[in-house]
Amino acid sequence: YKNGHTTIYLDIKTHGWFYFFISIVAMIVLHDAYFYWTHRLLHTPWFMKHIHVVHHRSVNPTPLAAYAFHPLEALLEGSLAFLFVTVFPVHIFAFTFVTLLVLLLNVLGHSGFEFVSQPFRSGKVGSLFTSSTHHNLHHSRVHYNFGYYFTFWDRWMRTLHKDTFQ
Repeated sequence: YKNGHTTIYLDIKTHGWFYFFISIVAMIVLHDAYFYWTHRLLHTPWFMKHIHVVHHRSVNPTPLAAYAFHPLEALLEGSLAFLFVTVFPVHIFAFTFVTLLVLLLNVLGHSGFEFVSQPFRSGKVGSLFTSSTHHNLHHSRVHYNFGYYFTFWDRWMRTLHKDTFQ
């Protein structure tokens, strides 16, 4: 960052607290959209056969499956982080927080254990978010549940599996 190759900054005063929190929300919302659409791309016949199949060998995923994927898939999914730190200013702690959130949700989503109660998951607030159940269904029903954080894209594109909130 000192050489100007990234837009990472260290002093909160540079852009203020409001921008700090807005940048976190923006990274999460942008990552969710990016992930949904790249994930859909990975489920097209050629990409599924040659690249994403590595990840879907885990029909009933475990935390180890969270990062079991083809190198080209890693490049595709990791490229958004590169864009975040080169396109708009990001405080190092905001970037670190989102990176750790991605890691945590990926491991939890592949844990095979549901951490959130069914009544909350199916309620007005809980149903806006993905869960371990959401992603576990994706591994067994590969044409559904592509979202990462939120269920918005799955709802809008009609890819939300009917049993997601059961």
